[in-house]
Amino acid sequence: MQDKASELFPVVDARGRTLGSATRGECHGGSMLLHPVVHLHVFDPQGRLFLQRRPAWKDIQPSRWDTAVGGHVDFGETVAHALRREAAEELGLAQFTPVPLAPYVFESSRERELVYPFRCITTATPQPSNETDGGRFWTAEEIAAALGTDTFTPNFEQEYSRLFGPNAARKHAAIILSGGMDSTTLLHDMAAEVALAITFDYGSNHGAREIACARATCERLGVPHVVVPLGFVSQHFRSALLDGAQAIPLADYDASNTRSTVVPFRNGIMLAVAAGMAESQGLDTVVMANHAGDHEVYPDCRPAFVEAMDAAISAGTYAGVRLVAPYTDLTKADIATIGRRLGVDYAQTYSCYCGGERHCGRCATCRERRAALQAASIADPTAYDD
Repeated sequence: MQDKASELFPVVDARGRTLGSATRGECHGGSMLLHPVVHLHVFDPQGRLFLQRRPAWKDIQPSRWDTAVGGHVDFGETVAHALRREAAEELGLAQFTPVPLAPYVFESSRERELVYPFRCITTATPQPSNETDGGRFWTAEEIAAALGTDTFTPNFEQEYSRLFGPNAARKHAAIILSGGMDSTTLLHDMAAEVALAITFDYGSNHGAREIACARATCERLGVPHVVVPLGFVSQHFRSALLDGAQAIPLADYDASNTRSTVVPFRNGIMLAVAAGMAESQGLDTVVMANHAGDHEVYPDCRPAFVEAMDAAISAGTYAGVRLVAPYTDLTKADIATIGRRLGVDYAQTYSCYCGGERHCGRCATCRERRAALQAASIADPTAYDD
């Protein structure tokens, strides 16, 4: 099997603007024409990185281990479409939330690529296609031991060091931090990148206790923290989450009984404020910790909302601030599994919608919290009334 030398690739400048086209053979034949590619780094909740082995028939770096998903952008194709296409073709991945990383130019003796790297977390088992010679998850320790031994492609080694090495991260993001399990885990997960944590006080039943947890976590991690008052929400919005403990349904998460806890467009309001704060402080990313368990009940946690808000924030800021929501396709149990790996102290988080000194143990958030910790094999440190 051989690559099709006549395939057309776009020729671009360093900012990704299309200047023309060239064949695969021309791009790989020493012309040094800059052409775009996509890379997807696929992690599991345990922090292991999936790598594919390049087949022997590849014209560049045959038989070496490489990024899980990597492929060229076809002429006339968008980067986003190429990423989804390559992920489906190479690993059978259809459901994932890509987190964009900083593009860069890679140059070898034969070609120049404008690389658009992304990362994601998945609980799915990748299914390498016959375009690869298989693949597996690698621990960080395994990768470190194999660097410089001709095990990996030079591109992967350089990119891994650039994106995930000890000097890779920079403080470029603002996170919406409630003080609950999910956003606290995400703060630990992205602590090397977070320059500012923003907590919103909108008058919820459990707000004061969440804010105290958020403040303590930021002090412990050394992350600057701001509490933004949104008093108008409790004055003008209607939600059981704003009306006291007696208004909270004591049942499992279900659209029929927990819809009353929705604060209309809460995340949209928070994200708009966070985007303005991020741009004002020279940051290029806003991070939120919505997850798959929220999708049924909360419209402003669903993938369609995240995609639309990302587009709106990017279009509405001079800096093109991006919205990143890496847990969109994960369950709360998956997030707790990540937290276990990171050593998150869940005793320093708060979830109960009733807002009492002790978690009630009966509302939907308490039940979900308890189930997630159990599923992640974490001893539950929470004090429950029931």
